[in-house]
Amino acid sequence: LVRGLYRSLAACADHHDEKTVALLHIETAVDSFLRLRASKGGVIFVTGNPGDGKTHLLKHLGADLSEAG
Repeated sequence: LVRGLYRSLAACADHHDEKTVALLHIETAVDSFLRLRASKGGVIFVTGNPGDGKTHLLKHLGADLSEAG
């Protein structure tokens, strides 16, 4: 899996299924912050450079964010 991600278009989270995103994800304080903010009805803007992991993060937290509304 890791070898296939190195310098590959497959490294883009747009191309990964939920299982692969879960395998690759490392939980950080950002995850907790976004879950808390969403649960309080806050608006969340996710910005960053290409490849920073915005799509990966949102795919990983998708169910939690949807549940928070």
